[in-house]
Amino acid sequence: MHKDVPFWLSLILALSLGVVGQISLKWGLRQEGKLEGFNLHFVRAFFNPWVLGGLFSYAVSSLFWLIALSQAQLSFVYPFISLNFAFIALLSWLIFQDTMNIYRILGILLICLGVFFVSRS
Repeated sequence: MHKDVPFWLSLILALSLGVVGQISLKWGLRQEGKLEGFNLHFVRAFFNPWVLGGLFSYAVSSLFWLIALSQAQLSFVYPFISLNFAFIALLSWLIFQDTMNIYRILGILLICLGVFFVSRS
């Protein structure tokens, strides 16, 4: 088990900013409506402040990811990304009223269980 505080802080920031990025992108795209290819509507959506904020969040997330990745084995670090599925599903349910059925809940629990076992290695 990795016990280095800067490692865990970098990993948590990388994952959190990734989640913030997804939620921001969706928030901005909800304001713009459905995109159907690369056209003027796409360009306007790209420059929506929420979309730009989401992309910026991803960029900063990547910087923290590089720090975490440099300090641990890829096979240990990479499974933690799957926690983003759980956090995004929960936040999407709370913010966007996305559907949350028993299959999604069970899938999220299995993901979390898998990451728990990886974190013990």
